[in-house]
Amino acid sequence: MFLPGQLVGLRAGWAAGADPSLEALGAQASSSTDNTARGQLFQKISGSSTRWSVFPLIQPGQVVVATKGVTGADYNPTWTIDPAGVGG
Repeated sequence: MFLPGQLVGLRAGWAAGADPSLEALGAQASSSTDNTARGQLFQKISGSSTRWSVFPLIQPGQVVVATKGVTGADYNPTWTIDPAGVGG
């Protein structure tokens, strides 16, 4: 799972203990055998990790334009373009 202390979270540098409440939800979801309850837990996890994730969760629809006067519009496979790095 992409949570603190879990395989994908660790790859991103999201160490165990970084968000105990999110980790607790992950543990509950991982051990739940009730599909409805499990789905609700994953929805809570999704909402929480969107607010606190170590990855920026932005997916621009497409690159619209880049010219010589625009700097930092470099492609990145994770978030396509880092909008904070674009200048001009």
